[in-house]
Amino acid sequence: MLKEILAGDELADFRQASLEQGLNSLRQRRRRSVRIGSVFLMSLLFVLVFLSRRTPENSRQQIASIKPIATALPTPPAGGQDTKLITDEELFALFPNRPMALVGKPGGQQLVFLDWSSKSRQP
Repeated sequence: MLKEILAGDELADFRQASLEQGLNSLRQRRRRSVRIGSVFLMSLLFVLVFLSRRTPENSRQQIASIKPIATALPTPPAGGQDTKLITDEELFALFPNRPMALVGKPGGQQLVFLDWSSKSRQP
């Protein structure tokens, strides 16, 4: 009796319809996944293009906005006051344990501190 139920034509039609419905469902899921993936990929590409074009322009503006700090050397006092000139060694001795250098031609040198970072600029 079980063989008659399982071997019937009605059951074969049901199996065929069930198989076709399952395959159609899988195809729809695959199409949906491809659509979602392509939308995500296009969005990602758009963001990457937008950021890649924006970054160099931003950097150029930031670099252009940086202005060098020009410090003028104090003028020697007018009148009869004597100014004491110190040697390079005496100048370095005024700032112990700090990396520094004298930059420029003799007579027009500037003292540069080499440990000046963004952290030391903050009050």
